[in-house]
Amino acid sequence: MKSKYLEITYRKGKVMAAYLYLPREVGERSLRTEKFTEGILIDYGKFDQPIGIEITDPRKIRANIINEILFKKNIKRHLLNLKKIFLWLSPLNELIISWDCAPHHRSISNFAHHKHL
Repeated sequence: MKSKYLEITYRKGKVMAAYLYLPREVGERSLRTEKFTEGILIDYGKFDQPIGIEITDPRKIRANIINEILFKKNIKRHLLNLKKIFLWLSPLNELIISWDCAPHHRSISNFAHHKHL
C-alpha cells in the first residue's frame, strides 16, 4: 500500500474505533505495538517503522493529535491536511486575529494550535 487511508468502524450508527493505515509493503504486518497516549496505539512493521495508528475512541481524538504523533515519530510526510482556521474580523472585514492548527511553527509549545496577530 503506497498511500495512507483512514478506516472507521461503526456499531449501531456510532463510531467505535478508527485505524490510520500508513504506507507499507504489501502484506506487511505489525511486529510490535506501542501505547502513545490514552486512546492511541502505534503499530510498527519491519525496520521498526510506524505502519498504522489505532484510535480506540475517535470521539476523543482530533486530527492535530494525529499530526503531533506523526511529527514526533519523524514521519512528517504523512501529516494530515488540516484546513481548520478561525478568523475574527472587524465590522469593516479587516483581520483582527486568526487561529489555526496548520503544521507550521513547530517550535511553539502548543504545536500545532496557534494564533496570528
